[in-house]
Amino acid sequence: MAVLIAFLRAVNVGGNAMIKMAALKDMFDELGYRDARTLLQSGNVIFRAATTPDAAAKRIGAAIRKTFALDVDVVVRSAEELRKAAAANPFPAASRQDPSRLLVTFLATAPTAAAIKALSSSKFAVEKFKVLGREMYTHYAGGIAKSKLSPAIVDKTLGTRGTARNWNTVTKLIAIADEFAK
Repeated sequence: MAVLIAFLRAVNVGGNAMIKMAALKDMFDELGYRDARTLLQSGNVIFRAATTPDAAAKRIGAAIRKTFALDVDVVVRSAEELRKAAAANPFPAASRQDPSRLLVTFLATAPTAAAIKALSSSKFAVEKFKVLGREMYTHYAGGIAKSKLSPAIVDKTLGTRGTARNWNTVTKLIAIADEFAK
């Protein structure tokens, strides 16, 4: 069975899309996924499954709609994909010096070159960012809350939806996935 990581978008943020992590873990168990473990309250689940990440994302999204009556985006990566995404980080200095302000956005699909160019030339894109395949790395040096490069702008311009995690969370998820591999 593969080790997979599910990222739920915008759960338990500002009192919206509230899901208790214990209930989410129970849902994963009911789906037949094994060893489900959550990290933080923001919808990160590490689990084992005999399926592809894309198939798991669809199944989890449908189960969340049925179980919690919520429509949230779900992006799933394999542990190997997560490790490769971390290794490809184009901002290594930020990952060491400012990890809470370095975000990796896990995109549902890879955006086109034209979409990436459009985002680069957007008046909202003042932060340093780089899109590599299905990941977008953004260093919010001035802080995330003050940035005009919002998830809505990224979604609309890139033509795909995603969900972001800061570097601290990414590295914690990798550590947990590595524990699963033992």
